[in-house]
Amino acid sequence: MKRLLPLLIVLACSAPLFAEEPDAIRAELDKAKKDHLLALGKARSSLLDAFDEAIKAVAQSGDLDAVKALRAELKAFEESEKLPTSSKLRAAAADYAKAAKQSRATLDKAYELAVKKYTKALKIDEAEAVRKEAKEASDVGTTAKSPKKDPPVKSEPVQKNKVIPGRWQITYTPNRTTRLRTTYRKQRPSSAPHC
Repeated sequence: MKRLLPLLIVLACSAPLFAEEPDAIRAELDKAKKDHLLALGKARSSLLDAFDEAIKAVAQSGDLDAVKALRAELKAFEESEKLPTSSKLRAAAADYAKAAKQSRATLDKAYELAVKKYTKALKIDEAEAVRKEAKEASDVGTTAKSPKKDPPVKSEPVQKNKVIPGRWQITYTPNRTTRLRTTYRKQRPSSAPHC
């Protein structure tokens, strides 16, 4: 028992050195959330400024339809954060998406770090709560929404080794060479077993 007493005292004194205070962990996570929101706000304001500049530039040219289209894209962005597809705003939209993605990645790392620190401090309930909060935040989708692309069209599979017998005239594009190609029907192996 006397041998275990110094060991217990050393372990009890060193435990606070290795584990951070849970309040400090939550403070770091809150700071990361605040930084994420600030980065998103900055990127959003720069995209809105680009909208204003593009609308003014198009209005100076006198193109009413283009101004209406830009205003519709602005309204769609303000309501649902749909990124603009106009060529005049393509660079600004790409900058916004990049900033949102980087900010989100930093926030995700902060969530992972908080879960690790809570787990090391044996605060399992807090770690699970932070993990649930991170999942809910990623489900909400605070990052930019790209315009939806059409799903790929499924085509019928192409049969390989299908040979159509006949003569074919083929013109090669680079030097416009014309060649005549003759194909013959392939012989299929018989399905009868060899004896």
